[in-house]
Amino acid sequence: MSDSECTWDSKLDDVVWGINNTPNATTGFSPFNLMFGHKNSKYPYFPSDAPSTSDTQQNELRANRATAKLRIDRNMITMKKRFDEKHRKCIKYTVGQLVLWKGGVARDASTGVTRKLNGLYTGPYKISKAEHLLDRYTISSIKGMKGYRKFSAVVRAETLRPYKPTVSEDDSSDSNREVDRDDLIDLLES
Repeated sequence: MSDSECTWDSKLDDVVWGINNTPNATTGFSPFNLMFGHKNSKYPYFPSDAPSTSDTQQNELRANRATAKLRIDRNMITMKKRFDEKHRKCIKYTVGQLVLWKGGVARDASTGVTRKLNGLYTGPYKISKAEHLLDRYTISSIKGMKGYRKFSAVVRAETLRPYKPTVSEDDSSDSNREVDRDDLIDLLES
């Protein structure tokens, strides 16, 4: 064990001094300057509890704090905008709607076969319960679908996407063979 691992606590004063006297990237001021209104020039001496009486120093301190607050608010708006650009709003689903789920098992534990190369989304599943305030939905498997196993799970809205059948709705081929998918699913489940 090296000597620095045993004596880390002796360097703690220097580390705390460095943190307190380094200007923050957002505010532009060091925490010490925002707290006391001046730079800590006496290394490693810490100031006394006596408050400053100089009016100009007090006014400068208030101005620095107001500037720091404005910079923090501006940074918060920028961070929110950056976050919102990368994240899409959750789609609201209704009970009975068909969805695809981005989740499930990546490896089948019983056989040891990986499903990494399969599609990203599985399904379709049917929404059986909706918690709109929490953006959580209970999905269940559809009886009669290929590979059906009774399954139900509570999932986040971000992991779902609406199911769109592969046959297009405006395809005018043989209207007798076209069956409404919801009617077919209701028939399979009964």
